[in-house]
Amino acid sequence: MSEHIGTGWSFPPRFVKNGNIGVEMVSGEIDIEESMSIILSTDLEERFIHPDFGADLREYSFKSLDTATTLEIKRKVANSIKEYEPRVTLNGISIDSSRLNEGIFTLDIKYTVNATGNKKSLVYPFYLEM
Repeated sequence: MSEHIGTGWSFPPRFVKNGNIGVEMVSGEIDIEESMSIILSTDLEERFIHPDFGADLREYSFKSLDTATTLEIKRKVANSIKEYEPRVTLNGISIDSSRLNEGIFTLDIKYTVNATGNKKSLVYPFYLEM
């Protein structure tokens, strides 16, 4: 089934030596999860060729996590994933702020892999600047 989902570089890139030195490749649902992590960790204009790629979450590093900010983060994450990860259908995004006093909130992104119908969850920690 991974041939229908795709194969790509591991993230973060890991190098392996199996006869030759090369980049470790990942396939299937692991490739999708790592792709979503790349989207979430990329700021707008960070990529020269695709300046609109990414969720641009770093802009929230110094903002208070009130209701309006939470809704804005969810909207940005949803739009970014819908735009740049067409292999999934989003089912919901929630934010856990229980560790906010430590400078961390987590995004819990529920999605369905279109090719398999598997329901998955990606928990992504976001570290605030303190």
